[in-house]
Formats: sequence, structure tokens, C-alpha cells
Amino acid sequence: MALTPAVPEASPIGVATLSFWHVHADEYSAAAVAHPDTHLVAIWDRNAERGESAARERGVPFVADLETLLGRADVDGVIVTNETSEHTAVILAALAAGKHVFSEKLLAPTSTEVQAILDAAVTAGVQLVTSLPYFSLSPTRTALAHIAAGRLGRVHYARVRVTHDGATRGWLPDRFFDPAAAVGGALTDLGCHPVSLMLAFMGREPVTISSTYGSITGHEVEDLASTTASFAGGGVGVAETSFVDPGSFDFEVSGDAGAIAYSSRDDMLWARGAVFSESAWIRLPMEPAAAKPFDRWVTGIRTSRPDQANLRAAQTLTAYVVASNRSASTGRTARCARLSGVSG
Repeated sequence: MALTPAVPEASPIGVATLSFWHVHADEYSAAAVAHPDTHLVAIWDRNAERGESAARERGVPFVADLETLLGRADVDGVIVTNETSEHTAVILAALAAGKHVFSEKLLAPTSTEVQAILDAAVTAGVQLVTSLPYFSLSPTRTALAHIAAGRLGRVHYARVRVTHDGATRGWLPDRFFDPAAAVGGALTDLGCHPVSLMLAFMGREPVTISSTYGSITGHEVEDLASTTASFAGGGVGVAETSFVDPGSFDFEVSGDAGAIAYSSRDDMLWARGAVFSESAWIRLPMEPAAAKPFDRWVTGIRTSRPDQANLRAAQTLTAYVVASNRSASTGRTARCARLSGVSG
């Protein structure tokens, strides 16, 4: 297949949203409207009533047939926010049509499917980005910069917690608790953020994964979860998530030379160690936030440069989530197959 060329600088990038199944479809569609280089041109959804309503609200056409939408010349790229179970089929169809793809996480339910998607994107010469926005946040970027500079020494512990109360406050749709469509619960959805960050902080591949899931609201899938990974050299990483607790984002990372901690409760980053202070925790200035994943996707389309760090993180994330779900369902520790994409 011929490579899809970068969209010329003078031409707006036409974007279509593929389904309003996911709660972030509205946010990403708004981004396509607001970004100076993109415009929303159409919406597709298997649920015609939902899709027609979304299209009417945004003043764009609803296209009932996916193949017809992907054949439109004014569609340069697509936002994939359909049910997780159907990501692979929809994304592969978009790639085969030469469309750039911005996908909600998980990229796909299995590592085999993720690899097929990555290979298809390379063949088509299009830009593929998975939405992992926590990597763009100021505290995350600052912590990763200090780790990369060696100020914590060799990291041996990382804990990341991301929560919201969508299940108890009633704003998270019931379809998020359908195990067939969602391919899991809190860990598979919101838990993608703490898992991906924990792995980035640790900077190497885990050896084992042990996970415990709970259900406070009685749904078929978990609404809170904790997963613990072991690493070579005795390191431990913990990722926690919840659909039933007030919204929060917290992390702590420790190495043999220092530690860093952050909490969204006060939006402050603290550090202690040899290059910070041996006697007390000190507050660190934070780097500015980076471009959001959608903006990085648009830049990639303009420049024809793949976001390799994002692709590696997406690939690793799926492998981890699969192992975590296996551990939780069996009650046993899961040995880790190699998780491509974790840099050491």
C-alpha cells in the first residue's frame, strides 16, 4: 500500500469520530473542533440513535455505514472511541483506508491484536496515537525528568493511584460495566493511567504481576483494583484505581538516592534525598505541561513523524492489563511475558 502523505500545512485535517460509546468521545470531538488545524466532518456509531444525536448536536453528518465514512475524501483521520472489544476491527478498517488514528485506551484487547495494528499503521504510513494524557501533566513530566537525570538513583519502588467516583455518582454509563464490550472494568479503563505511569517510573519490565479486584457496586466487572508488580533486583511497583472514590491522582517514587511524591489534593511535588535535602522533604518546581495526546497526533500528521514513545507505552499497557486480568481472575500471580516498550 502506498504511504499516506502528510496533510499539507495549508489544508485543514478532516476528522471523524467513530462512536460515542466512550465517555471521552465528547472531549475528543470538541478537541477536533477547537484545534486550529482540524475540523470535525462526520460521526459514525453502531448505535444509530446515539450517533445521530451526537452528529445533530455538533452540526455534522451522521454516516451509518463505516465503510462509507472511511471512503470519504474529506476524512483524513479518525477518533476511535467505540467499545474496547471492537477496537481492533474498527482501527484496522481505518488503517486499511489510509486514515490516521487517534484511539482511546486500550489500543486493543490483546497483545497480538496490538501488534497487528502497529504493523498495519506502518504499512499504511499513517499516524497512530493512543490517548495517555497523564504523561503530559506537569508533575509526571517533572518526576520523569528527575528520574532520567539520575537524581533518585536506581528506582526500586513506585506507586501510582488514579480514581474517580463515576460508578457511585451515576455519571459512568452502564455499558462500562459490560465485560464483553469493555473487556474489563476499572483496571482496564481508568487503571490504564496508573499502570502506564508506574511502568514508566520503574523504567524496566516486571517479572510478575499480582492483582486484586473488588466490586462495591455489584457490577459484573471490578469497580476498584490494585495491581502489584515485582521487578528484577527486588523492585516493586503498585498501580491502584477506582470508579467508587473521589477523584484523585497521586504517586510516589523511591530510589537508592532519593524520592519524589505528588498528590492532587494540594497539587504539590515534593522530594527528599542526596541532591534535594537529606533532612526534610522540599517542594519542587514543576515543569510546564506538555502537548496533549490529541495535539501530538495532529503534529505527527503534519510532520509524518510517529510518536514512538506513545506506541511503546500503548503496547506495554495492553500486555500488562492482560496479565493483571489473568491474575485477578485466577487468584494467582502471573508471570510476565516480555512487555515490549518498557525502556530500561
